[in-house]
Amino acid sequence: MKNKILTGITSICLFGAGVAAGVVVTAKILTEISEEYRKSSDKFGRLFRLMSQWVQRRQEGKSISSYFHKNGYHTVAVYGMGRVGETLIKELTDSDISVKYAIDQSAGKNSEGFIVSPDSALECVDVVVVTPIASYGEIKLKLKEKMNCPIVSIEDILFEV
Repeated sequence: MKNKILTGITSICLFGAGVAAGVVVTAKILTEISEEYRKSSDKFGRLFRLMSQWVQRRQEGKSISSYFHKNGYHTVAVYGMGRVGETLIKELTDSDISVKYAIDQSAGKNSEGFIVSPDSALECVDVVVVTPIASYGEIKLKLKEKMNCPIVSIEDILFEV
């Protein structure tokens, strides 16, 4: 009888410990998922504000090329070939600002052409414009090791135009 009671108590304790461990693991997973969603939401919120600012500037008759003129930049490299980078290159195509090349992680390490890898040798330009705004700080630090020119965020440019 004593053994049955002891076995029952042990079973209940083990079951309780299993439930507690399950709750802890589930809470940790849900916290990580929640954090990922928060980061994505922040990123897309910033992108929305950026593109909204861009449209507003265009509606006011202002162009991004005025920023480059004001700062004496004639040759540009664009970091990031997502939607923002592509839009920037299209906007500068009809201006006297020369986009020499684009830098993107998806380009092969030894790529030669318009889109190059950040790991490849990077040609000198007057300025590099970083379009992945959520990663600007990290990207700027990496590029500073390789390049001796200003490295600016598209976000800063749009709010300065």
